[in-house]
Amino acid sequence: MSHRRIRRKVSAYVDAEVGAAEAAEISRHFGECADCRGTAQLVCLMKESLRRLRSRRSAEDGSAHSARPKAR
Repeated sequence: MSHRRIRRKVSAYVDAEVGAAEAAEISRHFGECADCRGTAQLVCLMKESLRRLRSRRSAEDGSAHSARPKAR
């Protein structure tokens, strides 16, 4: 698999949306390519940050809704 193609697959790899053989190939490439490995780490951090933000916003939205008086 080419370097360019692997770069396009990083997000799918992080999300476990590639097959086992493709994941193994991408993983091998990460072992040899610090640039792609770094990109994968950044994608992981971004996705985790977004999950936390969504979770926090959901919690805040839920508490804001429960604090409102009910309409009569």
